[in-house]
Parts: sequence; C-alpha cells; structure tokens
Amino acid sequence: MAVEHSGSYFNRQVVRKCPAMTARYRPPLLASVSPGFHLVLCKKFNGRKYSFSDITSQMFTITAEDGATVTYDTFGADGRVYSNNDPWVILCPGACGTQEAGYIRTLVEKIIRKQPAWRVAVLNHLGMDDRVPLTSARIASHGCTLSLDLMVKEIRARYQSSPLMLIGISIGGNISLKYLGEKPERQSMFKAAISMCQGYDVGHCMQFSEATFWVRICSRYFASEFVSKIKRYEDVFTAQSAPQAHSCGRPSTRCVRDAFIHGQFGDGIVVGNGRAVNEEIDIEKVLNIKLMREFDDEFM
Repeated sequence: MAVEHSGSYFNRQVVRKCPAMTARYRPPLLASVSPGFHLVLCKKFNGRKYSFSDITSQMFTITAEDGATVTYDTFGADGRVYSNNDPWVILCPGACGTQEAGYIRTLVEKIIRKQPAWRVAVLNHLGMDDRVPLTSARIASHGCTLSLDLMVKEIRARYQSSPLMLIGISIGGNISLKYLGEKPERQSMFKAAISMCQGYDVGHCMQFSEATFWVRICSRYFASEFVSKIKRYEDVFTAQSAPQAHSCGRPSTRCVRDAFIHGQFGDGIVVGNGRAVNEEIDIEKVLNIKLMREFDDEFM
C-alpha cells in the first residue's frame, strides 16, 4: 500500500521507519464491529475522573458572529513557564465530545506526561459543554468546521511562533480533515495532522448503518446523545424570539435543520431527500428519533 506525501526528506524517513503505515490495517475484533463502537466503549468504560494534580487547565470562550458561544480548554504541566515557541496539540473530539470525555482526558494526560513542554487545547463541541448554555440555534454536526476555525485562529493569534499539531478523533477526524481541505492554506499552519479512528464516508455508510446488532447499538447511543441536547435547548430552537442560525433570518421552527446543515450547504439548497434547507420540520418527530439514520432521513 502506497502512502502519498510531499516527498520531503522528513516524510520519506517517517514512511521508512514506520512500516505499519504501508501495511494493511487489521483492527482488533471489538474495534472492527462498528466505526463508532470503540468510541462508545471509551466513553462508557474510560470515564474515570482525573484529579490532574500536576496538570493545569483553563477554559476559554469565543463568541461567533451568530451569537454562538464556542468553548475550548487548554492543559499544561503545573508550574511550568511556557514560551511562545512551545508546541500546541489541538484535539477535536468525537461525536458529542468535550474535554470531560474520559478518552480525551486519557490522551491529554499521556501527551503532557511524555512531553511536558507541549500544551494541549481541546475543542468542546458546540452545545455539548454543560458549563455554558446554548446561545444560538445551532449545535455541532459532523461537518461544521466553524468552531474549530475560531479556536485555531485564537491560539495562532496568541502564540504566533508556536508549532501546531492537529488531532481529530472519530467524527473529530472528519471535521479536522474537512477543515484542512476547505482552505488548503490552513495546512501550512500545522506541523502535523492526525485523523484517528475516522476513515469512513458518513453519507456512503448510511446504507449499512444498522446492518448489525453492534452498529445499531452505536447508532442508538449517538442518536440519544443528540436528541438529549436538542431537548435540553428545545426553547432555543422553537421560541419565536430564538437567536438566528447564521443570521439567516428564517422562522425559528426551521432552526433545528439549520443546526445540522445550513453551515455546510448554504441557504435554500435542495438536499438528499428532495426538500429544501429552508423548509420547516416537525420538531416532535425530531425529538422522537431513535437511530442516527433517522437524522439523515429528516435533515439530509
């Protein structure tokens, strides 16, 4: 299996010294039953709370143009004085993920333990951070890169000389690669980018989305996560005075649809099921969704 790269000396050495990069990947049994099964396991069974006695953290907030409150957390070794040249690792979690997720905290801990000079910044997916309310009729989706872009811009503005590395996990891998591909000039900001446990096309795979028992379990789990957040902020999406999604100015009953796809596809576009983005949807139907496929049936 060939690995495409720029041909630089560094890339050639990485490929030469990492033969696993050109070998066929054969995942272990539990990881191969479903693209998201590993993430469910990590979220459920690796949720221990870390005291982080020797790691400090700080939350930052950014207000987007549409009024959305984007949050991210930074981590570093306690007592260490960092310079403007010390590296940053930017983490984009999986579906519904925040810095509280056990697998994210495990990764943060391992990075800082092994590389104390490195700092880590974790994006909290929009609408998933329980510390701040939803301030705009928009929540995270598997394609929206707006929050990641705001976070990267702020870190780059504050630490102009720091090398940046980007790691996306699961759906965070989709978002990270989409972010780098939307505007290729963004790639020059990063020394490295890694997409972990991603590797599948969400739209193409929907036809297989409930093919097995294990995949149905994952589908139900992620659907329940999204629905719980929509229920929590139902008043934001349905109130007559709800904040506008991307300043679109459409009636608020359409904002749930905007929350998932308006940021990616634009205004008035006709999507997969033949309906326009600006059509109204049945909020009660959305609140009773049980499987991720039903989200695509309703929104896509």
